[in-house]
Amino acid sequence: MPQRLPTAAAARDESNGAAKGPAANPDFVTWDIPTAALIPATASNSVTALEPLAGRLAILNSRTGSTEHTIALQPGRDLAEPVSDTPTSDADLIWVGGTTYALRAGESTFAWHARTAGPPTVSPPDTVTDPNVSISLAGARLFVTGTRSAVRLDTTNGLPASRYPQPVTPTGRIYPLGDGLLASGPNISYYA
Repeated sequence: MPQRLPTAAAARDESNGAAKGPAANPDFVTWDIPTAALIPATASNSVTALEPLAGRLAILNSRTGSTEHTIALQPGRDLAEPVSDTPTSDADLIWVGGTTYALRAGESTFAWHARTAGPPTVSPPDTVTDPNVSISLAGARLFVTGTRSAVRLDTTNGLPASRYPQPVTPTGRIYPLGDGLLASGPNISYYA
C-alpha cells in the first residue's frame, strides 16, 4: 500500500503562505511505495509496475501511487529479465520476459501481446518527415527481432505483417533507415 505523503498544495507555511514543497525542495516526494516487490515499467501514457512474483502488471494512479488495476502477464515467462518501455503518443509497448505487450492510454487490459526476441522499435511512417510529430500506435512502423529476421508487426494486433531475412539473428533492436533496415547486435548491420 502506498505511503501517502503531504502534497505540494498542502505544504505551505501557514504563517506567510510560502511554499515548503517543490519550490523550496525540488526533490519533494508526493507518494512512495515501500516495497522491493515492484519493478517500474512505464511512466509515459500509464504509470505501471511489474509484479514479477505475481506474474502481473500493476497500473498505478499517478497522483496517489495506489493500484487501480492489475493485468496478468503471459504464464511461463522469465519475469526477472529487464523491462523495456517504448511509448507512442497513445500507448506503451512494454517488453518483458520475451513478450511485447501493447497497453493503450487509459485502458486496463492489453490491446495485444506478441512473443518477441527483443524490445520493439517504433518509428513514424515514411510520409512523416517532421521529427517533432508524435507517433500514435496505429500510425507507427513497429519492428522487432525474429529468428534470422527482422519482423514488422501489425500495430492493431501484434501479428507479423512482414519479415525481412537476416544472415544472423539480431540480438538488439531493428531500425528502419532509408530503404533498408539497421540491425544491432552482435554487430551493427545495414540491410538495403
